[in-house]
Amino acid sequence: MGMGIIIPKEVIEEIKKIKNSTKKLKYRDEAVISLNLLEIKKFKTAILNEKIVDKGIVKFAKQNPDAVIATLDRGIKSRIPNKKLIIRGKKKLEITR
Repeated sequence: MGMGIIIPKEVIEEIKKIKNSTKKLKYRDEAVISLNLLEIKKFKTAILNEKIVDKGIVKFAKQNPDAVIATLDRGIKSRIPNKKLIIRGKKKLEITR
């Protein structure tokens, strides 16, 4: 059984908005790096069809119970029953329930 990475197109659009925003330079730089990585790796994308991205991610998770959701957003993590990919101490990745 293999896993694939799917990035919602709406998330990519949010990253583009950050890149072009007046937010701190650190966040804009992180957005540029993220977009470059997405372009290099050619991840699969999905359209959530929700105006509110968080709501779309939760809906996607509930429709795909075997999906592992990677997010730092506590609100999303608390609203989904799926397994979650967590970053521990900036050095470890962990999948939790």
